[in-house]
Amino acid sequence: MATVGILVGVTNLGYLFTNGLQRRIIPEVLAGVLAVALIALLIDLLLVLAGRWLMPWTAARPRRARRARNSAPEAVGTR
Repeated sequence: MATVGILVGVTNLGYLFTNGLQRRIIPEVLAGVLAVALIALLIDLLLVLAGRWLMPWTAARPRRARRARNSAPEAVGTR
């Protein structure tokens, strides 16, 4: 996930991990994980929205409820 930082121009997001782990500073490690995860989710959301905008014919259509063949319920064991 740290490579996502390079896409947005932040090349040192991995530094938070390595420096925090080496110095055993847990809040620094958590800050790095949170920053990278948020950036990854944001980029994923943007890619999904771009895909829906560029290819509207592939959008999922709402499913219709299946209707029963007969309106009366079948008796148990009559099949």
